[in-house]
Amino acid sequence: MSDSEQIKDDNAGNEKQLTDPDHEQAQNKRISDQDELLREQTEYLYQIKNHFVPEPTEDSEQEKRWKKYIAVVAAKICLVVTGILALWDVGTWYINHLQVKHMARRYATVANEMYYQENNPQVALSFIDRAIELDDKNAEFRYMQAYINGMAAVRQLLNLDRPYTKTELDQAHQSLAQAIFLERIKKKRPEPHILKGQIYLALKEYGRALNEINLAISFDEKNEYAYVRLGTLLAEKGESDKSLEAFKKAIEINPNSKWGWLWTGIVLTQQKKDIPGAREAYRKAIEIDGRFDLAWYNRGMTWLTGEKNYEKARELLEKATTLNPDYKEAYYALGMVYGYQNQYEIAKVYMDKAIALDDKFLTAFKWRGIIWGELGNLKESLSDFNKAIELDPKNAGLYLRRAKAYEKLGQLDNAIRDLRFSLEIEPGKGRTLLYLGNVFLQAGEHLKALEYYNQSLKIRKDYDEAYAQMAKACAALNQIDKAIDAVSTAIKITTYQPERFYLQRGKLYERAGRKDLALSDYCEARNLQSGYSDAWLLEAKLLKDSGKIAASLIAVNRYIEQRPQDKDAQRLRDELLKLEKEPRDQNL
Repeated sequence: MSDSEQIKDDNAGNEKQLTDPDHEQAQNKRISDQDELLREQTEYLYQIKNHFVPEPTEDSEQEKRWKKYIAVVAAKICLVVTGILALWDVGTWYINHLQVKHMARRYATVANEMYYQENNPQVALSFIDRAIELDDKNAEFRYMQAYINGMAAVRQLLNLDRPYTKTELDQAHQSLAQAIFLERIKKKRPEPHILKGQIYLALKEYGRALNEINLAISFDEKNEYAYVRLGTLLAEKGESDKSLEAFKKAIEINPNSKWGWLWTGIVLTQQKKDIPGAREAYRKAIEIDGRFDLAWYNRGMTWLTGEKNYEKARELLEKATTLNPDYKEAYYALGMVYGYQNQYEIAKVYMDKAIALDDKFLTAFKWRGIIWGELGNLKESLSDFNKAIELDPKNAGLYLRRAKAYEKLGQLDNAIRDLRFSLEIEPGKGRTLLYLGNVFLQAGEHLKALEYYNQSLKIRKDYDEAYAQMAKACAALNQIDKAIDAVSTAIKITTYQPERFYLQRGKLYERAGRKDLALSDYCEARNLQSGYSDAWLLEAKLLKDSGKIAASLIAVNRYIEQRPQDKDAQRLRDELLKLEKEPRDQNL
């Protein structure tokens, strides 16, 4: 069949379907089914929409009231919770605030104890500074800080052994300003007036100082410290009896007043010369406070100013340095202990320590200069005296000491210049006249030397050193008997190192041919000072000349124990050993 024929057959079939009733009915049914399906799908879509995005509906009045009530309750709960949290924070802050203030008060309490009980203003200030950091609005803390600062500065001025510098004078005025500031903050309190009194005392303005201390007492008649300050002021003025009354009053107010007992001891030592009474006062101060370094120091000094007990003095002074390693005066005093015993190397060590603590410690420079001279190092001796004179150019005694060094160096013109300048500063000084005599003695002007020695003795009749030097001038003039009489007088009246005068007289006796008396004096000298090597050597030589070989050998060996490098002494010993063997060889 051809294609055209096939097309004709298909068209004929289609025409038949269009005109067939059954076919039309089936078609209508399909359309109806499709409409129903679309309707159902649309309904399902609306249901899905309403499930996920429900259409808004208006709330009932009851629902609205419940929602409002719940919102109010929730807000109130939030406010209560917020308030509780805020109160918790405030309470925590307040507790912390109270704890900080309590801690600040503790720091202040420690500062007070360190200042008044331990006498340590540096540590006291560090604690009061900490208290102020914690509570910077506390006026009492700042009051205490200013007071301790001022008193610490004044303490340094009061302890100076030289004129104060411009810087130190400015510190005094700064302390005075602090005292005035304190006085204006809180009137009718004793502390500002005590501070002002101390400043005026340091500046030697005794009248103003007394007025201020009396004001302090008028504001607080039970102020122990004010009475102690009054006593120190009266002592400085030389009114020892009144000063002791003031200390007695301080002790009545406070039986545990270590300061009252300390200053009682100082006045008894320095002005009343009552050494046993002073030691008892220091003992009571130490009994109150076993760590009271000032009391240990002053008690030790009584064994140097009174009878010389060097071991006891050393023990007490070392205790003071143990309690206070920065105690420069105690190191200086220990240097004196060893210097008095001619142990100059050790003495210098302690003077070095004192100067290391204070490079303006005039007294230590002076005594180290003396020690250098004893050690034979005159260059260093002059250097220390020069330093001391820089610190106090109007100190007559320093020119005296430097003149001594010049004399030993043979610079006699310089020595005389210093001595005469010293006399200009301090006319009629017996020691200066003595030293002038020594210079002329060394220059060979023996009669001029005797003239100065006699002038010195007119001023001070019990001057042992002047008698001893007079003996040297008489000996130079071959007046041996006069020389022996003069040095014998020195021995009778001396209170310091009598062994040196026994040695001098022994040489004079030996020169006069009175060997037994000479030997007796040499023995007395080394008995008084076992380490006195010169006495042992002179004894050994005299014994050898007297034929007492065994005794001479003992003496020279004791000398070599002190000076093992002395070649002459070694040769003497060897000679004595040979002499000791000779009789044995002859007996064989």
